Amino acid sequence: MKKFISGIVSLSMLFGSFGLTNVHAAPTVTSGSGFESVWGEFAGSGDYNAYVSENGTDFTKTDTALIRTDGSGNYRVEPLGLKGNTEYTVKVVPVANGTENEAEAFTFTAFSKSYDRSGYAFFGTTNAPGAYLSDGTLPSNADVIYVNDANKNTVSLYGKTGLSNVLDAHSKQSRPLVVRIIGKINASGFSGLDSTKMTETKGTAGLTIEGVGTDASFYTWGIKIAHAADVEIRNITFDTPYEDATEIQESTHVWIHDNTYTQGFQDPPKEYDKNHGDGSCDAKRSDYVTISYNRFTRTAKTCLLGSSAKSREDVGHYSYHHNFFDNAEQRLPRIRWHDVHIYNNYYKNVGYAVGIHYDSKYNVTAHEGDKVGYGIGATCNSSVFAENNYFENTYRPMLTSDKNCGSLSSNDGGVIKAYGNYIDEYSASTMEKKDYFAAPSKDYKLTAADYTCTLGGWTYDNFDTSDKFYTDNYFLETAENCKTTVEENAGSEKNTTGLVLNNAINGSSTGGGGTGDPDDPIDPDDPVDPHPTDPGVNIDCTYYYDFPSSGSTAASFGGENGSGTFFTADKGLSASGKTGTVTVNGKTYTFEGVGGFANNGTIKFTAEKNGTLNIVSCSGSTTQRKLVVTNSAGKEVGTILSGTSSQDSAAALALEAGSYTVTNKGGGEAKLYYIGYKNDGETPQNDEMIGDADLDNMITASDALMVLQYTLAPMTTDANFVKRCDVDKDNFITATDASIILQATLTEKLVLQ
Repeated sequence: MKKFISGIVSLSMLFGSFGLTNVHAAPTVTSGSGFESVWGEFAGSGDYNAYVSENGTDFTKTDTALIRTDGSGNYRVEPLGLKGNTEYTVKVVPVANGTENEAEAFTFTAFSKSYDRSGYAFFGTTNAPGAYLSDGTLPSNADVIYVNDANKNTVSLYGKTGLSNVLDAHSKQSRPLVVRIIGKINASGFSGLDSTKMTETKGTAGLTIEGVGTDASFYTWGIKIAHAADVEIRNITFDTPYEDATEIQESTHVWIHDNTYTQGFQDPPKEYDKNHGDGSCDAKRSDYVTISYNRFTRTAKTCLLGSSAKSREDVGHYSYHHNFFDNAEQRLPRIRWHDVHIYNNYYKNVGYAVGIHYDSKYNVTAHEGDKVGYGIGATCNSSVFAENNYFENTYRPMLTSDKNCGSLSSNDGGVIKAYGNYIDEYSASTMEKKDYFAAPSKDYKLTAADYTCTLGGWTYDNFDTSDKFYTDNYFLETAENCKTTVEENAGSEKNTTGLVLNNAINGSSTGGGGTGDPDDPIDPDDPVDPHPTDPGVNIDCTYYYDFPSSGSTAASFGGENGSGTFFTADKGLSASGKTGTVTVNGKTYTFEGVGGFANNGTIKFTAEKNGTLNIVSCSGSTTQRKLVVTNSAGKEVGTILSGTSSQDSAAALALEAGSYTVTNKGGGEAKLYYIGYKNDGETPQNDEMIGDADLDNMITASDALMVLQYTLAPMTTDANFVKRCDVDKDNFITATDASIILQATLTEKLVLQ
């Protein structure tokens, strides 16, 4: 590699080239480096073609699916499959009526960085896992298809239709395949998913599934790699997976990298411990696997390696490197049977429950923020070399079952050889030294006298000093330096410009086709998104409190437009003069003063209407505070994370009408700039359905007729009739209300919705 992130982004613009003279000034282009890709953004109109060149002379046309617009004149072009560590020139040509206008072509240059191709996935093979060649380019015989939410069931290749069928058919092919994901693909309406909302890929011809740009995601579904070889998955956000986000079983030479994993969600959970989904990136009965440069944010059962203590597996070889375990709970990874090299990972705020835990009888055993997890867990005769990792505020960084720890059950022990790790003071205080062996040098060979497991009698197999180790053939940093590398690079590609792109597919090299909705509407069948922190926060609230810069804060505070009582705290909130700013929907707000919200303190309020709770906050340290929201029955309905001392946070949580309690379970004081509640809609009175004039619990033509009759002769003995039937909310019963109710009978939608 030492091929990692080299070069500098070139932002130079070339306004005349190839012997052409521009008639009009070329647009300003913002350009940048990608991994084995480059990108450029510009303002324009109409259609464009793009061409890419390594030498500035010989140009190859880029698939038109890689040119997208936000619909308002902003464009992004992102050629993929480029050679790493190489500067490229991209030529953009306007197209009118199918004809290129060379006179108004313009160019930009940018540097293509190399992916870090290291770890066990690359051991013992001349092939890089996946469809791409080791230099980042595609072989000439590769198939490429583009998939978005609109064509997930109609995309075709190999005579098969639908993404799941194409992946199944690829198992019988000898040509490599690249599946490029455009935008968000929803599980809703996706044929080919099994009962766990997963699709499966198998085969050995070389497969890469990759996201295009900054917005590619799988929403509430995942992918299983089974009985396969030579597979790569990259640049995908696995958003709210239902079961496993990625699962590897009975496969070899698999590379999972540069993806983002979020917390899973099942409601109700299929099993007592699956309310947060199941594994984020699990593996079993496989060999030569690399899990690298991924970001796991608030994941629960994150990375399980080895299916069970009863199912003995042949020893496989795995690498976990440069992953960001960001507020993740446990299994980072949790290992049975295998030889595992874990290096240059960043563990931040690890080991704390990301939500409620239940036992098999659905009794609550833990709440948000409770200490329940761990970082690396080694059991069942596994050997782990933990090298140059960074542990910050991590509860039990390294753990084995050797002391019969409840978190790892009574499995036989595994051995962790540790060298070069940074473990902060708090993390070190939660770990007993017998949980790992501190090696005096990198190449030290452990003996039975150094460490023998009490449970099972296992000793370290020294795989890291054998001929089944890649020795120096990997990019290794100090623990301190890897923290910065991981923060900057782990996870799927980040949107640095805020451009919201059209996810329609304009074309592809083979297969693909189809069109998407340029406005990307919300699918009415989408499940409710459980994420508590919505970046689209609206802080113009009906009820709110903006904390003062001095003086004390009463236990009861806030009201309509800032007056009266709405929120009630169980203790006074200490006010201070700390100031801060937060940007919401592109607008920057400045706050003067904070309210100190003590650990385990509560704030209660009752919302008469459905709406949104909004909190702008920080903490006094680098640790976020967990603000858990429960309803009147004590059931957790969501969590809001505060910002840190260096980064304020604005967060929102959608709620139904009712009474709620916000509890600070973050282990320290939160600092509130602002707390508010936005009324988003009406709530039925006396459980009556809006628009149901005759109170038969249905919306029919009779309701419309009854409302129309009322407009002619206002007679009714029903006290709630006017409130229930004023569906357009103009404070009058008119023919318009009758018309809206009649339309509802035709569309089979309740007026309330």
